[in-house]
Amino acid sequence: FVDYYIADEPECRGLSSVYHKYLYEAFKELDPYHVVSIATLRADEFVNAGDWFEAHPYISPYFGEDGTRMYGRQFNTLGKFVDCLSKQERTDKCIGFIPTCYCASGGAYPTFDEYLSQTWAGMIRGGKTLWPYAYHDLNDRAALYEGTRYLYGSLEALEEQILMADIKPLLCTDDIDAYIYEYGDDSIFVAVNMSDKPQKFVLEGIDGQWHHFRHNEMLSGTTFELKPYGVLIGTRKAADAGMPTYAETAALIDRLENERMASKSLLFEREREVKVTSSEGQWSSFKLFDGVRDNLAQIMKGKDLYVELDLSKAKPTFTTLGVYGWCLEGAKVKTCTNGVWEDLEPAAVENEEFSVIFTLKTPVTPDTLRIEFPAERVELYEIEVY
Repeated sequence: FVDYYIADEPECRGLSSVYHKYLYEAFKELDPYHVVSIATLRADEFVNAGDWFEAHPYISPYFGEDGTRMYGRQFNTLGKFVDCLSKQERTDKCIGFIPTCYCASGGAYPTFDEYLSQTWAGMIRGGKTLWPYAYHDLNDRAALYEGTRYLYGSLEALEEQILMADIKPLLCTDDIDAYIYEYGDDSIFVAVNMSDKPQKFVLEGIDGQWHHFRHNEMLSGTTFELKPYGVLIGTRKAADAGMPTYAETAALIDRLENERMASKSLLFEREREVKVTSSEGQWSSFKLFDGVRDNLAQIMKGKDLYVELDLSKAKPTFTTLGVYGWCLEGAKVKTCTNGVWEDLEPAAVENEEFSVIFTLKTPVTPDTLRIEFPAERVELYEIEVY
């Protein structure tokens, strides 16, 4: 194993740094050979309670009532959660960064550019490790899955500079953060647009030609432009041979996202119109209707398991019901229209390992749809009607 993970966001839970200091010392006495890690926004406060710290200043994107894209934390504040420790020059400690790589409380998923921008906005302040913490959501969106692969590939290619170089600021404003990494006779620079507007800026001290990392072109001069939430990486030596370019990765993400958006389900992305309750209470439903058939949305455990969809607002008329998940065999369906419940008698039922498809005899437009499961543990990935 890699480490002892002794605290998850202790500052958010009112947990004492003094207590964790004693806990850390007990671990190190029993096993001095493995590091102790903590995910925290206050690495400086918990510095004596661990060896390896991951900052988690999530941007948590969401949409305001007027449809404006907003964030739980601004990009230009992310770096301070890393440099609170990196500036202490504690060579016996390691600081890293946790990007938002999931959708919190039915908000919004980060785009590819937001994923890259937030990560580099934290890492260029001295981050040495990257930890996509909520990894179970990465398969929900291609931007996160392919974005994580893109980031890890980039960090591996630039590993020596990131881990060993002297890092110096080139430009630090509310909109642009730019740093240069100098390591022996080699150097790289990274500039991040932390705003939702295009930025034009000058980097003093950048001379000669640079390879535009993962863009198959050269950079020269001192004046640069970045699109909203854009990232610019220049390397003295070509470090991206054989790697997918930014444009190729973005095109792949677009293709995969278009495949998800091609869902024919009448419930696709209509979670605001469908109230979902289950044998375990009311659920947040956005992952049940998002076009992803192979990633976990909900788990139920116990006896007499069921999930119930209030369709009185969505009013879909359908002849096929598709339920994707695990341990679905034997599922039964009921409908309620105008207060009258009926057992649904399908014309055909197609059972696969991770899905069950009901083909109905006639179209239905129920007020409520109820699916009952005989198993005592059920995973649900997606529910579709069409």
